Amino acid sequence: MTNHEKWYILKLQIVVKGVIILKRDKLINLRGSRTQDELANELGISQQHYSAIENGTRTPTPKLMFEFEKYFNVPVQELFPDIFLNNSTTNSGLTA
Repeated sequence: MTNHEKWYILKLQIVVKGVIILKRDKLINLRGSRTQDELANELGISQQHYSAIENGTRTPTPKLMFEFEKYFNVPVQELFPDIFLNNSTTNSGLTA
């Protein structure tokens, strides 16, 4: 396992019914002092939807992922690492 993969696994927050939910720390850090409501308005979504995306409980559409990428000027793979993890990484023997 590479250090890059280990970093993603360390971001593991919750395991619910075998589904890995990763808090998207990169989005939280990039938001900085701005509120979720401010960013949600700029992206054209509700604050609740933005919060769910940031907390990893909702997956944005591909179109919305690229809106995030454009807004933050950060690749979608870095913004949404949980979506781009492969099975060998998620089945690495970690237990909750």
